[in-house]
Formats: sequence, C-alpha cells, structure tokens
Amino acid sequence: MQVQLSKHFVKRWAERINGISVAEVGDYVKTHSDKIESDAMQVFDSSRLVWEGSVKGNALAHFYLKDNIIMLTNKGGEALITVYRIDYHLPYELNTKVRKGLVERLDELETERQEQKAKDEERVQLADSEIEILQVKIDGLTKELESAQAMKKFQEDTKRAYLKGDTLIGVEIKNVALKLVSSKDLFDDIAQGNV
Repeated sequence: MQVQLSKHFVKRWAERINGISVAEVGDYVKTHSDKIESDAMQVFDSSRLVWEGSVKGNALAHFYLKDNIIMLTNKGGEALITVYRIDYHLPYELNTKVRKGLVERLDELETERQEQKAKDEERVQLADSEIEILQVKIDGLTKELESAQAMKKFQEDTKRAYLKGDTLIGVEIKNVALKLVSSKDLFDDIAQGNV
C-alpha cells in the first residue's frame, strides 16, 4: 500500500528511529529525506496492522508493527503520521520479552477471533435455516388462517341469509295476516278514531 509521509512522521523517524537529536533533526531531514522515505516505506511494507482505534481520546488511527517499531496512519490510512519504538521503560531484554509476549497474545487472540468467527458463521447459517423453516410454517399457518377466516365469513353470510329469510317470511306472514284481519268495519273504526 502506498502512503504519504507527513512532515511530523519524517521528523519523528529521524529522531526516534535514526537517533538524531532534536537540535539536528531539521538539517538531517533536509539532507536525508529520500533515505528516510525509503527506509520508512521498507519497514511499513513489511509491517502488520495490529489495531485500529484511538489512544487517550486522540483521533482514530491505524497502528502498524514491525519488530519494535510502531507506525501510525491517519484514519483514512493514506498518510503515516508518527512513528516510535516500543518502550515500556524497562531494561532492553525485559522490554523485548514483554513486547514479544504481547505480540504472541495478540496472535492467539486473533486466532481465537477467527475460530469464533467461523463458529458464528455456522450458527448464522443454522439460524437462517431455522428462520426459513419457521417462515414456511408461518406461510402455511397464514394460508390456514385465511382459509378459516373465509369459512367464517361464509358462515356469517349464511347466517345473515337465514335471518333475512326468516324476516321475509315474517313480512309475508304480516301481509297475509293483515289481509285476513282487514274488514270494512275495522277501517270504519280506524277512520272514526275508535281504534
């Protein structure tokens, strides 16, 4: 991956990697910028990404490791922004042992994460299969529900038809009964207000 080197990175490389004093950094960078860039890119190209995140609330960065050198790129990964050697303020041998132990643990954790990811992918596939089976059941039950609702509506409509049929017979009974009880004398009494 091709990245740019910030001015800060170049100064820090001269100081922290090449061991140039702060007072001499400006002149050193002017005369050795090509070598700094070449060396930095060689180290960067053989480094590995160990973390993406921020430290103490600073901006997000990508942390690359090569031996005991850490290089940071900006959030987008297009520029190297600083560089330093891993130093826990311990004697060199102990510092190296701690760093190697942390790298080994990081590798173990990465392996565990990959194994967990594989297990999770299997679980996701099983869950997807279960979801498909349940969806088929839901679809079947939905069709049964729709069928039952249609049958219920048919029965309700049939009931209403029966009730209406009874009402039609009731109307017919009323008409026949009115004809039966209708007589001239009844109409005279109604007309005179006696009924």
